[in-house]
Amino acid sequence: MQSSALGWGRSISGRKPELTETTTQQSGSPNSNARRRAVPMSCRPKPHAIGTKAGHHEQFCFDGLAQTGRLHFFYHSPSSKYPVRDVCGEQGHGEKTEPHIEKKAENYCRNCLQGNIVGFLRSREKYLFLFTTCKNPEMARYLNERFVVGYIKKARALWRGRWAVQGALRLVSFEDSFPLRDLFSGRRYRYMKFKKLDTRETEKVLARLKKGRNVLPECLREIARLKGGNKRLRSKCR
Repeated sequence: MQSSALGWGRSISGRKPELTETTTQQSGSPNSNARRRAVPMSCRPKPHAIGTKAGHHEQFCFDGLAQTGRLHFFYHSPSSKYPVRDVCGEQGHGEKTEPHIEKKAENYCRNCLQGNIVGFLRSREKYLFLFTTCKNPEMARYLNERFVVGYIKKARALWRGRWAVQGALRLVSFEDSFPLRDLFSGRRYRYMKFKKLDTRETEKVLARLKKGRNVLPECLREIARLKGGNKRLRSKCR
């Protein structure tokens, strides 16, 4: 699914997931100064900008970000009118933990298009646009159509056995969301799960999303409701 033409980062996976969040560079190590000098000036690290994985030094950009972003897909809960993940696995793809809006993060609990997240962290892009296909059968106007329903503004990287991105989160209702068909011609938008957006496309999506009310509080309550109603829920954040 990944395309070199789009410049996606390689997937990072490996050791057993950790519960400890590693978000800051080590300042007391003898090589810390050398590491700071090795980072390009355009992506100069600051707190929460550098993490480590099995001794590997990652370079992520958080300063001087461009007004661009990329799309990131998630599965919608058919039991909700709000744009929340498929907590109970009703679509047959398992119980979903991402986007983990409880922590204002993506890939916080499990891998989900990890290469797209790593590519986003390495880039100068500012917005991770969350989009989904509406699956609530009671919402005939939006059913089976794809919408950008919010974004995470890149602020920090978390190493949790995988890379996660965290930052300010905005979610809007399906009524206030951006129809993906307004961004791309033809039917290819129906099958994509990630894609970079240029400045014009980013501004077009942002203009629509910023007009809508932020329904994050309602979405958090909806997640709690869905979890509470499923006593057999097996998926746990790790």
